[in-house]
Amino acid sequence: MKVLINDHVYEMGRKAYRSVLDIAKQSVPFGIYAVKKGDFCELKKEVFTSHEEMNKQIVEYQKQGFRVYFNGKSKA
Repeated sequence: MKVLINDHVYEMGRKAYRSVLDIAKQSVPFGIYAVKKGDFCELKKEVFTSHEEMNKQIVEYQKQGFRVYFNGKSKA
């Protein structure tokens, strides 16, 4: 698994990847904290003020084939 964190690519096993994802989840209370496609994941810190804004961004990532990790309820 390759993970992009702050413009640096790290290669790690699935267990380490899940740990990093859990830490990222805790740092973003309402928003998108990661997107994943295949064996590549990019950590993000996209914070939103409304559900509508967040849902629009989630749909955009999904259209590009990404799995989106986020906190907060979504209708997407």
